[in-house]
Amino acid sequence: MHRHPLRAATSLLGLTVLLGACEGAPGPDEIVSTSSAASQQNPQGLTCGVAYQNGGIWIDGACNFKRTLASPPEHAQDYHLVNDGDTGLMKGDGFYHQALDMNQDLARPVDATVPRGTTCGFKHTCNTSKVEKCFGLDPAQGCPLGWIRVQASDARANTGCNFVWCEYLDPQGLCPNSACPQPFGLACGMSDSDASNGQGNGFCQGFRITRGARCPTGYTLNGPFDNGRTFGHGLVWCSKDHP
Repeated sequence: MHRHPLRAATSLLGLTVLLGACEGAPGPDEIVSTSSAASQQNPQGLTCGVAYQNGGIWIDGACNFKRTLASPPEHAQDYHLVNDGDTGLMKGDGFYHQALDMNQDLARPVDATVPRGTTCGFKHTCNTSKVEKCFGLDPAQGCPLGWIRVQASDARANTGCNFVWCEYLDPQGLCPNSACPQPFGLACGMSDSDASNGQGNGFCQGFRITRGARCPTGYTLNGPFDNGRTFGHGLVWCSKDHP
């Protein structure tokens, strides 16, 4: 397995990431959840605190001050923790994220008060638990009204296995220029750095997100990562900073 050199990065809490493995992290499909009610401003399946680890690379994410790669595992209130993996890596390595538990009326997904480009229902079609959805819909099959389906390749996965999610269009302009409450660590503009068509091109507040891209003010660029591709190619995203 090819190992990339350590990259310096900063977590969403402003903490410098550390080199090493995360002992005690959940295995693929393992979900840790809470039962309390979530804010009505955010959609069920909202993706937050995306993180990635691969030997010498450890990019931790956080959602509302809860570190995704913490040991023992932790997660933000009303979110659950998911291991999405990255085919070909050792067990416990790859992508992780936190997803919002809340259920919401499918009739009004266009009314979500989150930034344009918000990621919802992020999952790996073969690694992640199939319960991961956006407004109750499986992104592998389709997305709710006001959202578009986006995907990214997993270089070493079998045919038909990849990363997929829904991206918010904010068709009613309810959150112009990200001017709305949102969790710290919210994922926005996820994209495949090598996408040649709209199926893998993510946008955050009008910024097309790819390798070397600039995120909107208040967000940090992460990635790209994908085991099996050369360094600097793969899944890339913006995360909401803590002010």
